[in-house]
Amino acid sequence: MENLISTLKHFSKLDFQSKQAVINNGRPMPELKDLLQTNGQKITRSFQTEWYQRKDWLCGCATKNRLYCFPCLLFSTSDNVWTDIGFGDLKNLPRSLNKHERSITHIQSQIALKTFGTSRIDLALNDQQRLNVSIHNAKNDLIEAVSDVIKNDIRHEINAAPFVGVEVDETTDVTNKAQVSVILRYVDTSDVKEAFLGFDDVSDDRRAPAIADYVLGVLGKYNCVEKLVAQTYDGAAVMASALNGVQAKIREKVPEAMFTHCYAHKLNLVLSHSAKCMPECRTFFKTVEGLAAFFNKSTKRTHLLDEVVKRRLPRAAPTRWSSNSRLVHTISMYQSDLRAVFRIMGENPDLWDNDTLMMAAGYDLWLSKASTCFFIMAYEGIFSETDALFRVLQNKVMDIGFCCARIRDTMGVVERQRKEFDSFYDGFEQKCITLGLTDNVRRPDFEGVDRVAENTEQNASLMMEEEPRCADTTENQQSGFLKGWI
Repeated sequence: MENLISTLKHFSKLDFQSKQAVINNGRPMPELKDLLQTNGQKITRSFQTEWYQRKDWLCGCATKNRLYCFPCLLFSTSDNVWTDIGFGDLKNLPRSLNKHERSITHIQSQIALKTFGTSRIDLALNDQQRLNVSIHNAKNDLIEAVSDVIKNDIRHEINAAPFVGVEVDETTDVTNKAQVSVILRYVDTSDVKEAFLGFDDVSDDRRAPAIADYVLGVLGKYNCVEKLVAQTYDGAAVMASALNGVQAKIREKVPEAMFTHCYAHKLNLVLSHSAKCMPECRTFFKTVEGLAAFFNKSTKRTHLLDEVVKRRLPRAAPTRWSSNSRLVHTISMYQSDLRAVFRIMGENPDLWDNDTLMMAAGYDLWLSKASTCFFIMAYEGIFSETDALFRVLQNKVMDIGFCCARIRDTMGVVERQRKEFDSFYDGFEQKCITLGLTDNVRRPDFEGVDRVAENTEQNASLMMEEEPRCADTTENQQSGFLKGWI
């Protein structure tokens, strides 16, 4: 029994299951025959087992012949007669019982006993999780409310606008679903505004009629179908085709909706097709893209790149040649450091797998070639101009006339680069000497490679073939409205 009381006193150190077992076993209620009150040889008072029934917190120890408070033994952190030595003064028992059960310590211990297991930390965490969900849902309702207010404001502004243009783009998300975004462009008082209306899933049907119906449906929600004077998309056939594309389907409903092919997309196509015109250029850009992927696919390779070059190679995006520009520029700046990375790999074969070693040797050889240096320098000169043009074409404050002028300026610069090829070649030979590229760099090896600039110029002229013409008053008004619409 003494061991039991000791166990109760160490209740706080037990695990949850052991604590639950102690509580389930209940309070010890032995018959305390030796707990007596005497006056000389005469017994004046003795312990009665019915006292346990009167006080549901009372317990006893037969070894010590003392009474204890069961809840306080378990949960009280302060010592008193009911938890330490035990109570044995039967003469004052009634008064002591009443005094103890009115104490704050006893009341708190009783509450802890009655609620034990109902306020466990894991359950409390579940309650907190439910609270967080409730708060999150309340915020979703708030977002929906804000969305409704914004859409009502857009609808009010569009109702007052004389003309509306629409821009539609499509992309595939991480779940492999086709998402279409719609932007409305309009004039509010004297300001040109663009309103993004959100994304919608069009995976079920990506054909031109379905997308055209979708666009017209969005315009119908804002009561602006009759106000549509402009539409712009990328160069995909499903969007831009003059026969069965989305733009043609919409012009069947709204003939005034002039179609403008995004010039930034056109410039991307110019650079892409120019590179495809020559096998050497195709090989160069495939190798450039492979070099970036070589490091991006391995954290170990990337770590070495960080240590030696202290610069990451940007990822190449096939639909954005500006990323290829950054990649070529980075390789040009850190060409010697990149070769040092590949030499470190080759000098420590035990640290790298066979594929890494072979690819490192191949890229080191590629960077050591004069032809690689030639293409890097040639495209750096072209990209320095086309990057500036990209920024102009994607700036919403520029108008079509200004953009067309900048396109002509860029074509002129590329033409001058062709005429100044001798000066370029002298600079190329000097850089080969600086980098220690001592392989065969005779000029005849590069006959025809100067067509890089020529191909770029020829393809760029295609951008001007569809330059918008303002033949009448209506189209002149539309052209003015389309300021910045590229």
